[in-house]
Amino acid sequence: MDLKKMPVRETREAVSDTVQKTAASMVETAEGKLLDFLANLRNLETDWDGEGALKPDEGAIDDSISLSRNLFSSYPDTKIEQACAGAVGEIVIELRNDGKSVEFIFYPNKKWKYVSVGGKKQPEQGIFEMSNLPKLITWLNDKA
Repeated sequence: MDLKKMPVRETREAVSDTVQKTAASMVETAEGKLLDFLANLRNLETDWDGEGALKPDEGAIDDSISLSRNLFSSYPDTKIEQACAGAVGEIVIELRNDGKSVEFIFYPNKKWKYVSVGGKKQPEQGIFEMSNLPKLITWLNDKA
């Protein structure tokens, strides 16, 4: 499609159509589906689970989206197993590989935590900082 030879109206329509198709195809990818799912957690209200769970925290959602984008861009071979909202407004993202898992938990008070389980080491939990991400991903993907 040569946009230079098209009238302005047709050019706008062609560009709009291309943008819509690109957006639709992104949602169909694993990354797009996850980011869309995380963004849609904003629509949940308090007691979304019928058990009194709090509404997912906006900051926790933003933080989980940021981590997910980082994972997709920096560690494209790492599989995000699941993501979910928790009872106190937190967001959890879980990665799994070969009998190991790492959970990242984003709480409403901007406290980030992680839990790693599996392999030959004892389960571990602690405060998560982005600077720890390479170490956790290396451990998760290490075959030893």
